[in-house]
Amino acid sequence: MKTMISLGFSCQSRYTINRCVASPATYPFDWLITTKKFLLNCFLHNGSNFCESIMQLDVYEMPVQKVQGVAGKGIYYWHDFRRNGLTLAENWRENVDKLVYKYTHLWEKLTIILRDKFIEKILIISNSQHNLNQFAQSREEFNEKFGIDEKFIADIVISLLQYGAVNFKVIVLSRNMFPYDKNIDAISGHYDLADVHFVGVLSLPTNDLVATSLLHHYNGLCLDSSRLDTITGKYHNGAKIVRDKKGNACVVYNSIGMPWAEARLFPEGYIFAFCSIVDSVFTAVYDNGKIIFSNNTSWIKKNS
Repeated sequence: MKTMISLGFSCQSRYTINRCVASPATYPFDWLITTKKFLLNCFLHNGSNFCESIMQLDVYEMPVQKVQGVAGKGIYYWHDFRRNGLTLAENWRENVDKLVYKYTHLWEKLTIILRDKFIEKILIISNSQHNLNQFAQSREEFNEKFGIDEKFIADIVISLLQYGAVNFKVIVLSRNMFPYDKNIDAISGHYDLADVHFVGVLSLPTNDLVATSLLHHYNGLCLDSSRLDTITGKYHNGAKIVRDKKGNACVVYNSIGMPWAEARLFPEGYIFAFCSIVDSVFTAVYDNGKIIFSNNTSWIKKNS
């Protein structure tokens, strides 16, 4: 048995699961905005920080979209309170008591399934939601709240293991290219329980290609990884494609040597996610020395 569960940081993870699974079960992080510190503390303190945050609620307004919601310490209850248009209903505090029961119950439900050795868990964490940056005042604050790096991956895997979680894998959907050039040997043990997919910045609901790619990959569809070697090399537009250190994806570098995209296997070819505008995810096929993308562009490979 296999199940997909959201661990935050936003609704993006749940939307992705909805595209992959019919009528998935509900868990505490589905419709919240949560910081990585809040998430890690949940496993350290057995979810008690949910109740603590509920006792310290206040109104938060997104600076660009001007949508109001309710925020606690490190958490935003973005779908638990009624709005009149963009503004919270005046009596929103009348619903606070209901949150304690709701999230206590959902945390207990999550705990049971995490510790069930017979159920295979795919735990999805995403910082790719397009407006997630409206929950931080600067790039530095965004990285502090929602940034994904080797340390966070190690921390979340260790926290899950110490909490008693078994038979799981953490899948990270990252808005930023992972630092492929860094040495990952020091935390390679944790990489067996985690996989980072660069997907760029995604609108809501989740891009279908991202969800389909995850579904095929983690439902055990056997894809010949040697096909990644077919597309490696230099291209006439200045791009260079190489296998990443884990070997299950390719990194695409631009003409000045900066990471530009990530390429993974797809049943009908490949899926590319680019560092550019929102939803820059495309399928592609390789034919006779040429990568042909679903947006009607193509790259010609240089002869060796």
